[in-house]
Amino acid sequence: MSGTTLADWLRAQDDAALVALLRARPDLATPPPADMSVLATRVGTRASIARACEDLDTFTLAVLEGLVVLGSDTEPVALTTLAGVLGPDVKPKPLKQAVAKLRSLALVWGEDEALSIPPITREAFGTYPGGLGHSTGQTYDLGGITEGEQRVLQKLAAGPPIGDTKDASRVVPLDKADTPVQRLLARGLLLRRDPGTVELPREIALQLRGERPLGPIQAAEPRLKTTTLQQSSIDATGGGEALELVRHVENLIASWSAEPPPVLRTGGLGVRELRKAAKDLDVDERRAALLIELVVGADLAANTE
Repeated sequence: MSGTTLADWLRAQDDAALVALLRARPDLATPPPADMSVLATRVGTRASIARACEDLDTFTLAVLEGLVVLGSDTEPVALTTLAGVLGPDVKPKPLKQAVAKLRSLALVWGEDEALSIPPITREAFGTYPGGLGHSTGQTYDLGGITEGEQRVLQKLAAGPPIGDTKDASRVVPLDKADTPVQRLLARGLLLRRDPGTVELPREIALQLRGERPLGPIQAAEPRLKTTTLQQSSIDATGGGEALELVRHVENLIASWSAEPPPVLRTGGLGVRELRKAAKDLDVDERRAALLIELVVGADLAANTE
């Protein structure tokens, strides 16, 4: 891979950036790395990258996936190229902010003209990142295909790019092809993976997806839909729930007074007794467990054995 290596990039960071990285990804600091080469190796491990990706928001994760699709794990990618694959809905400012976030986690390194990611990052997005198949490096002409063939291509272009079909059991020349899949295979517009599976090349999917290669991407966090409630409604609901809680507690105490449940040697109730309490109170087991904890915690019931 050309461009700056991850170890060299880490060496160029100041102390504040390195401290922030280790705080954001504490697994990198245990045990303390001997040098930047060791730190770079840890940064690129499967488990560490998976943990770091868990804390990313949807948009930042989509930006990282775009870099995977562009192959920045093997060759650096320019920010402008990344913007193109993300589509026109993504504006420059949120994109740069997302890249800066990824840099702070060492999930991306390099300047805007040469962005790179650790090779193992690809595994975090499965076999087909972005729902796209493998690249063949070829250019395809979709002129002259039939409506049925178009439907097959559009379905696979939306992802996943593979399809199960008995028409892949044998390859026939175009003049003997009877089905859309057979004709697409004969034209080379589909790839035969095995006798029952075909795959759509990445280049064709990108061509069919148009100006949004990764589909619609929402950069801004969607607004939370809320409902304004009247204070009277809140008070009535709260009061009703309080009365319901009191009723359940009274019924539980009355039930246990008539028939005390046995207590386990290790303390607490068995599963059978919990289920019986839930049935007697006409609530689910989680609600019954909460009521029992409240009753015992308030010293309204105790083990007398």
